Amino acid sequence: MEEKYPAGAFILPTIILAGTLWFVGSKVSDSFAHRPTAEPVVAETKSDVDGSEARHWVTFKPVIGNGEFEPRPTSRTTSHAVVNTNAMILGRVFLAGVPAPERTLPLDPASWKEWKKQFPGRTPMTQFIRTSKLGELADVLIYLEDVPAGDWPKPADDFHVLIKGSIFEPYIAAARTGQTIRFTVVGNLMDNIHPTPRVPGNPEKNLAMLPDSSLRFAWPKPELFLRYKCDVHPWGFAYLSLFDHPFFDVTDARGAFSMHCPPAGKYTLVVYHRKVGMVRQEFEIPREGVVHLRITLPVDGFKSTKLAQIRLAFEP
Repeated sequence: MEEKYPAGAFILPTIILAGTLWFVGSKVSDSFAHRPTAEPVVAETKSDVDGSEARHWVTFKPVIGNGEFEPRPTSRTTSHAVVNTNAMILGRVFLAGVPAPERTLPLDPASWKEWKKQFPGRTPMTQFIRTSKLGELADVLIYLEDVPAGDWPKPADDFHVLIKGSIFEPYIAAARTGQTIRFTVVGNLMDNIHPTPRVPGNPEKNLAMLPDSSLRFAWPKPELFLRYKCDVHPWGFAYLSLFDHPFFDVTDARGAFSMHCPPAGKYTLVVYHRKVGMVRQEFEIPREGVVHLRITLPVDGFKSTKLAQIRLAFEP
């Protein structure tokens, strides 16, 4: 015999279910305000690195990018290229895994003598993957794509690169297109500076440098990891990335980076280490507040993409 239910029996349960879904949906919506929309997304609350404060982190797997030498062009334009000083991006980059040991540089006697004078107590080593004891990753280029084209404010000061014992410092750096890059030899060695750009329009030069001398360069086109080297000392080389906007940084010895923001909207964050690899992730920049980023990259780069991870927390 077929069982029958009285009329209206499902009305109250339906109302309760709808109300529950509305409540949960509103909480989830509030929780993910100003958060990235990419999938998969996992919400979690964990302490900061120093344990001083708990934040609501959103975790997502970024898109693996290909190695490139020119930042992606943008079709967005603006007549008001004004930096959003009410919003900041603060972050740290970590390395998952143990990198291969760095190698000792084969300095000649004159360079070794100058090295000991410039860096007493230090052994000259390669700088391919530099990490702290906590796994904080240095020399990671962080920048935004999809930035509107415009006349963004430019720094008035030169960007300085020092050459000590035929070693370029910093090893990984970033500056603006058209900004004066000043190379200075510190010490008694004779060097040369030989930039080898890959992007058409950025000139290649090869000039000798006397001890305690300086040379100035400028490159007009955006380029990632423009290499300059010393042909006299083959271990002397470094990389400079050039941008036509101010939204970039390079991580320091503690894996830290920071930058002001462009106008509110959706942008693509690019995280690029020359040896570890590149990841991209779209996220939304708020009108004001602080976006905290905690980024983990795998030590073997593209071979282990499951470990690539970006966590984001928003602080109004």
